[in-house]
Amino acid sequence: MIMCGDPCGQLLEDAELQLAAYGYSDITGANLITLRNIVKRTVSSICNQCNVPEMPGGLYYVALDRICGQYLQQDIGRMQMDTEGTDRPVQSISEGDTSITFSSDTSKAEALLQRLLTSGADEIAKYRRLAW
Repeated sequence: MIMCGDPCGQLLEDAELQLAAYGYSDITGANLITLRNIVKRTVSSICNQCNVPEMPGGLYYVALDRICGQYLQQDIGRMQMDTEGTDRPVQSISEGDTSITFSSDTSKAEALLQRLLTSGADEIAKYRRLAW
């Protein structure tokens, strides 16, 4: 269980590793402060949704997904998934005066973001307690 007021060190480390997989490899300075605040806010939100003082361990990965989703959402301008240096599919090619248009895959990025932000709603329901 993770205390709602706890700085959530392991969750922060795992969020950094997960975000590195999405192309955010160097989270320092202001970005690290932002990530810490997102971790605290997410854990607090889950505790409030469940009406418990500690986040249940079974919701760890739900919290991790939501933390990553919130971080990516805040940095949506960079949400191009670091397409530099990667192979992107060609959307169209014209011959006269040569024109090549690459696909941006924003729909895939938006679908990933939405999945991360809404992750585990049914799992959270399992841990809910009545509030008096």
